[in-house]
Amino acid sequence: MLTNANVARAIQEREAEAARRLELDRQRVVQELQAAIELGRIQADLAAMIRGWVETAKMCGFYAPERKQVELSASGAELAFRVRSMADEELLALASPDK
Repeated sequence: MLTNANVARAIQEREAEAARRLELDRQRVVQELQAAIELGRIQADLAAMIRGWVETAKMCGFYAPERKQVELSASGAELAFRVRSMADEELLALASPDK
């Protein structure tokens, strides 16, 4: 259902309204997480500190997969084909640091 544009838009609108009512934004949530991490440090509660950092990292997008775009020209495609068709020994010889 989340792939349906209307459903996704409705959810975003409701989340935004809830954030407005609660006077929340990303900056405030991160600040509160940092305060909780500091309290965990004071109380020597390692689990609380780790959980705070995990949540902060999620909010900052550190767990999102990194996307890379690679363009391959005709000569690059030919090279890729040649590499795929090489025997293991040939590949090891190419990768050898003394060559």
